[in-house]
Amino acid sequence: MLTSKKILVVDDDEDTGEILGIMLSFNGYRNLWTASREQALQLMVQYEPDLIMMDFLMPGLPLEEFVRNARATFPATHFLMYSALDISQAPEMFANTFWLKKPFDPLALSRTLKSCFASGRRTQLSAMEF
Repeated sequence: MLTSKKILVVDDDEDTGEILGIMLSFNGYRNLWTASREQALQLMVQYEPDLIMMDFLMPGLPLEEFVRNARATFPATHFLMYSALDISQAPEMFANTFWLKKPFDPLALSRTLKSCFASGRRTQLSAMEF
């Protein structure tokens, strides 16, 4: 069952982007992948995603600048960051961001997405995936 929720996946690794696309489609989400934060900002205007799902460490546009610009333009958009690093001490600007620890399994992803969209607004989840 396809939902009306749209997810923009931002990851510089094409294989990860493809796998996430398959997992998201399987869970009924519309999704689009891009390999750069710069392109993600452009795609946000056209695609108007409900959620940005992004690798924490990527080259190019600094993450803080991306988040600041994205939230200024689309304040209701949820963010789900993922990383293999310990991100429990993430900067304050990410306080209202959902997090997943890599590698994550499809059930963890599905649970986190459901919690994110069930909240109806950006809220912080506990670090349940760590």
